[in-house]
Amino acid sequence: MGRNVVSLSEVAQTDLPLVGGKAAKLGELVGPGLPIPPGFVVTTEAYQAFVDSTSLGRRIQEEMGRVDIQHPEEVERICAAIRSAFESTPFPPELRHEITGAYEQFAQKNAVRYSAVRSSATAEDLEGASFAGLQDTYLNIT
Repeated sequence: MGRNVVSLSEVAQTDLPLVGGKAAKLGELVGPGLPIPPGFVVTTEAYQAFVDSTSLGRRIQEEMGRVDIQHPEEVERICAAIRSAFESTPFPPELRHEITGAYEQFAQKNAVRYSAVRSSATAEDLEGASFAGLQDTYLNIT
């Protein structure tokens, strides 16, 4: 697997900026042979490749330039606009192929029928930061 997708067995705590806190900690637990379910991580490099190969980077910059923290309702509108832009932007075919290929390889190697998709934010374990309940988890993905 490339830098856009990495196996949990290849992840260490030092990879936190690449894979996020949850995945980095799980990767550390795989090393000593603890019973951690197999998995892989779609990295921050994949995110950056997605943003860079589409118009998302420009759109995010435009929207962020409009932020006025004195008007919370406007911040909410801008956040919704950015989320909508992500949801409506087609995935670059080469990146889609890399991620789906990694999933197919993972599922075949581990005889997996159903998977869970979890978040692993790069800032979720920073002192003073709490992301509890803000990220979605998807279960029974085939």
